[in-house]
Amino acid sequence: MKIEVKGNEFYIGINWGAIKELGWFKSTYAIPVDLDILCFEVNNKRQLEVITNLEKKETTWAELSQDDMSGDMNGDDKLDNEWITFYTKRIHEGSRFYVGVINYTEQSLIKVSHFDYRIYNGAPNKDDEIFYKKDILKEVALDHDSESIILGYLTKESGKVYYIPIESPSQCKMKENMFEEIKEKLFY
Repeated sequence: MKIEVKGNEFYIGINWGAIKELGWFKSTYAIPVDLDILCFEVNNKRQLEVITNLEKKETTWAELSQDDMSGDMNGDDKLDNEWITFYTKRIHEGSRFYVGVINYTEQSLIKVSHFDYRIYNGAPNKDDEIFYKKDILKEVALDHDSESIILGYLTKESGKVYYIPIESPSQCKMKENMFEEIKEKLFY
């Protein structure tokens, strides 16, 4: 599937919830979950060019939002916890821009109360048009020990930007080896 993304800028946002656990006397409490959205550019020679994450929040083609270190603690507010703003005219042809999520919590992604992402234009958390949306918990068979997940990639062809979702997102086990592991799984 190849989805055209329109507008001068657009957003890829992730929304997730805390883990709900049972406490004393059937009470529930929330465990915060620290996920981070990231994007990295891979050129047509399969070389890693630029990573946009919390250490490098801004590139010429994208900018990262704030860091949410807990997720929705009181249920699904239907808003992005983190997002990346992409600037259409600054995305260059000949590269792929992979979008992923890193789990910094020592908890399985399967345990979060909700986990979805969307691509849209408008403004952060105020969409004019949604180009793609996926409920990761319902639509992806996550591994119990996944620390990172690659959702899909952007590409530019003849001046148009397209998003290609990875229908069975690549899951990576170790943050330290993530890029080596991803390199083996790239679909170039």
